[in-house]
Amino acid sequence: YTTALGCYEEQLARAKDLKDSAIEAQAYGNLGITKMNMGLFEAAIGYFEEQLATLEQVNGHSAILDRGRAYGNLGDCYEALGDYEDAVKHHEQHLTVALNSNSLFDQDRAYRGLGNAHRSMGNLQQALVCFEKRLVVAHELNNAK
Repeated sequence: YTTALGCYEEQLARAKDLKDSAIEAQAYGNLGITKMNMGLFEAAIGYFEEQLATLEQVNGHSAILDRGRAYGNLGDCYEALGDYEDAVKHHEQHLTVALNSNSLFDQDRAYRGLGNAHRSMGNLQQALVCFEKRLVVAHELNNAK
């Protein structure tokens, strides 16, 4: 992970030098994912929050999807930390973006995260609803191939 972190930190520095908010947001997201994969969830949350703040300066469909994905990553971090209410809140934000963007890929991921968070909270009926919706989306994704 050390090499990846170094590359993403360099990406962030260059993006700031170029004043390129889209690349800067991407670098924050990459750093967050790397920290999340290392199990450093608090650090990852900081990077994902920076990503969201930076994405406010970026327009376009891709930036909207990236916002949703940042919410999903935050949800995963909060779930790993045992903060299931914040996990649900962020996965719901991801799902809203995914539905509004008609992104089946993101809907699949959001329903997975939301279902897992509800399961962790003991809301098994709500988790089942999410997983059933995820199954429908998975069939749609398969048919779209």
